[in-house]
Amino acid sequence: MKLRHQVGLNIQKLRRERGISQEDLALMAKVNRGYMGKLENAKNSASLDMVERIVTALNVVPSWLLVGDEPFQFVQRFDKEKGVFRPMEIADESSKPSPKKSKRLKANIAQEGVILSDEPAIVV
Repeated sequence: MKLRHQVGLNIQKLRRERGISQEDLALMAKVNRGYMGKLENAKNSASLDMVERIVTALNVVPSWLLVGDEPFQFVQRFDKEKGVFRPMEIADESSKPSPKKSKRLKANIAQEGVILSDEPAIVV
């Protein structure tokens, strides 16, 4: 599926779930209703400025338009031995790393000079 189709479907899905008419969303995003319809039906591609206005109107992060509410996404990692890309699953927030992986991750982060703390950061 082309990216513009996914974006259009996600705009339409969220708009309907929230009970917002296409005309009202168009008003909130400061475009005409016809253009909003073309975005939802993947007839037009949204510019980054338009994406910003739509996500502001719908109160979601921009990445939501790409992935919706799916709990994970697939990305590609390069298998150097075979010279091909392989799918790699990225787990959702609810999955917990093993203690061994967590310890290794903390060690890698510490090695890069990042200080880990359970205390909240203070910004001045």
